[in-house]
Amino acid sequence: AKGEDTALLDTTATKAPTVVIAEDVNNDGLISADELSNDGLVDVKITVPADTKLADTLTVTNPDGTTTDYAVTQDILDNGLALTYKAPAEGSNITVSATITDIAGNTSAKGEDTATMNGIPVSTNDQIDTCEDHAKVLSLNDFGNYSDSENDLLSKIKIESLPTNGTLLLSGLEVLSGQEILVSDITLGNLVFVPNENTDLDSLFTFKVSDGIDWSTESYTTI
Repeated sequence: AKGEDTALLDTTATKAPTVVIAEDVNNDGLISADELSNDGLVDVKITVPADTKLADTLTVTNPDGTTTDYAVTQDILDNGLALTYKAPAEGSNITVSATITDIAGNTSAKGEDTATMNGIPVSTNDQIDTCEDHAKVLSLNDFGNYSDSENDLLSKIKIESLPTNGTLLLSGLEVLSGQEILVSDITLGNLVFVPNENTDLDSLFTFKVSDGIDWSTESYTTI
């Protein structure tokens, strides 16, 4: 009698899965404070390609470097795999990657997404000395000591509340509460404080600084 064995040669892996960090809304590789949800968690969606089959294995490399295997189910085929991770510290990255291994042992190329948690810029309160009834051209030094954990440059300043005893003018026009002012306008000398006449009372206004992504908490300048 004849003894026989047969096997199908399969050396073709599936295509790579797609990994998307949902909080990186504009896909710029940064998660801003506005993009991060109030729960402080980062949502990740992994979508498998059309040639993935039931019982294939989806292997996820988590942000801490550990791996987790998921047997591909119909729900994963239809809707992908949704995962949630704790947001990284400011200035730190979160990276999630995934591969698919089929029942023949072929492993796909890696799909991956990474993003950095943007550090919120900070500034200090400030004080300006000026003569009574004399206008003062403001400089960047009049908005506290700026710092940013990723060394992002100061981009703009927002006037949160107007001076209590005087007026801010930008290129001759009165500044409004909540108005954003570019660094370039300040370095060009376009921002001027005009005190009320015939008073020696101090004036105070509040402001925030931005690295172009996030705004700081509120600081104040006394004149």
